[in-house]
Amino acid sequence: MIKRALKVALVQLSVGADKPRNIAEAVKEIHKAKQKGAQLVALPECFNSPYGTSPKHWELLGRARANDQQLWVALVSPARDETAGYVAWGHSTLIDPWGQVVSKLDEKAGTLIADIGELLRN
Repeated sequence: MIKRALKVALVQLSVGADKPRNIAEAVKEIHKAKQKGAQLVALPECFNSPYGTSPKHWELLGRARANDQQLWVALVSPARDETAGYVAWGHSTLIDPWGQVVSKLDEKAGTLIADIGELLRN
């Protein structure tokens, strides 16, 4: 069996009230990660902030970035808590390089586990 390392990038962003800027910064960081050999990029829930027109864009933007950069994208969110000061969307999602959702959680607390080893070889 040939073993191959998986290069993962964790993107940490500074976000503000300017949604197009936030998304542009996320795209820039994803591109930099791809240039450095990342095969999987994890994005924080807030890359798509503020949420006036979301959460509809959450999955769509993740799928677009996976496809245009040809890498795996993990959209990582806290579970939704309607009593919190900040109410997260939830729905952590794993997307393959073709923009297909491989696995997804709902808004409740949970852990998403997926074996992408076989998928990386194809």
